[in-house]
Amino acid sequence: MDAEGYKHGPHFTEAESLWHEMQKSGDLEQRSRDGDAWKLVDVFLSGGAPWGFTLRGGLEHREPLLITKVEEDSKAAAVSLQVGDELVNINEIPLSGFRQEAICLVKGSHRTLSLVVKRLVTNPRALSSYTPPSPHYGNISNNK
Repeated sequence: MDAEGYKHGPHFTEAESLWHEMQKSGDLEQRSRDGDAWKLVDVFLSGGAPWGFTLRGGLEHREPLLITKVEEDSKAAAVSLQVGDELVNINEIPLSGFRQEAICLVKGSHRTLSLVVKRLVTNPRALSSYTPPSPHYGNISNNK
């Protein structure tokens, strides 16, 4: 089965259809109420298993597919995969959201593994508006 037929097949449940609609509408990159934002990150691992990460969640548990552990000095750590990253795509195949599907796709990757993950960017406005203190700050406060 090709990726296109897999992606748009008529066998999707209501939850899976919602997942795909969210991906198409761009909801995956919207800001949350507290000002945090998500960004999509492409990750490419090579050399074969073990990849060095643990996955939890899935639609069957009514949770997102999240990376819950990244082994130290692993292939996943070498490409900066992070705990809390949400799996969106494996080997260019958009995920329906089920954990078993993700596990099968990862286990089917023999030499390379390409992932797209959704990563939280904590308060991006605070980062962009940061101004370092003036080097003269200490001089002004000492001259009272």
